Amino acid sequence: MVDLDELKAKLVLLALPLCQKAGLDLIELNVRRQGRDYAIEILTDRPVGGITMKECTTVNRRMGESIDATATLPAEEYTLEVSSPGLDRPLKTRKDFLRVVNLEIHFYLNGPWQGKHEHTGVLTEITDSAVVVNTEKYGIIEIPIENIVKALVVL
Repeated sequence: MVDLDELKAKLVLLALPLCQKAGLDLIELNVRRQGRDYAIEILTDRPVGGITMKECTTVNRRMGESIDATATLPAEEYTLEVSSPGLDRPLKTRKDFLRVVNLEIHFYLNGPWQGKHEHTGVLTEITDSAVVVNTEKYGIIEIPIENIVKALVVL
């Protein structure tokens, strides 16, 4: 039986250059057992803007070819899914925030900021260490990224 952590590490090494060559960021790669097979899920996106269905299909095909060529797993023992992380995915990194500039975001903080643990507003700018948000109540505020526990696009 294959160790899932080792398998994930091998798959990330295959996926990273494929995504980079396509001008995409590898957001997340998950591997789990699904009965006797392995289910591989790759989330990828453009640094700014969204990914197309055609791009997902291309990455899927190339990743499958790489897995088969390197004999990482036998072809009949895995399923592969490549998709966008979607708008409802929690935002965690500076790159995540760059993708959603000018959208309304709800922030959950690890301590009070302007007296509140939560803020909602339009993300207007990202600096090296903070996000700049235009809130209805406080106007423009700057929230350090390290203080953000979770952030979600308001749908």
